[in-house]
Amino acid sequence: CLAAHDVHCPIIHLGLPDVVTEQGEHQQLLAEYGLSTAGIIQAVDGHFASHDSSSVVAKLGSR
Repeated sequence: CLAAHDVHCPIIHLGLPDVVTEQGEHQQLLAEYGLSTAGIIQAVDGHFASHDSSSVVAKLGSR
């Protein structure tokens, strides 16, 4: 439905790098790779700060 209205939804890529990673405590490793709660929130906030999400709302509202 979104593509039919020319609305493109960028994807935020979160995950581990494609290399052998260090070993350690679970929570420490999540934080190191940006996968803790705070890291995910920061990634999402950064994404919306650099993209104009109001254009998506405007396109959908004009249907």
